[in-house]
Amino acid sequence: MSHQKQGIQVIGNHCNQELKLAICRFVKYLKTQYEFPVLLKIILCDSSELISPFDQDTCVSFSWVPDEPTDIYRYPYILCTTGDYLKDKAKRGRDNALAGYIHDIAKHILRYQKWLKTGSINVYAINIKATEILDQYAETREHP
Repeated sequence: MSHQKQGIQVIGNHCNQELKLAICRFVKYLKTQYEFPVLLKIILCDSSELISPFDQDTCVSFSWVPDEPTDIYRYPYILCTTGDYLKDKAKRGRDNALAGYIHDIAKHILRYQKWLKTGSINVYAINIKATEILDQYAETREHP
């Protein structure tokens, strides 16, 4: 009998390390708030945009989940670009730039949690709910 991997992982060797560390701190916080019974990988890539495999449009992030949470051979993931971080930081400031990336990841976490419960990734009012997660996280620290 196969055992399904659990948890949440951040992967990204060629991305900005300041951004990666902030995302790792956020993930550590998420582990105290949510369960991750099916391994979720957050893959940080150093490009500025991605081509969505779903509609072929450009985007800065997307998430993928298997058809069933019980699929023990395929695991969900979030793919997130980081190539514009330094430009975003120069334009918006460090904390606001980091918050933007964390907010984006929070939206994908909400989709993952919904998928675990219902098999669907559609989340009503996802931006509002992601902002609530970000606000709760902000109460735990001085800077992202």
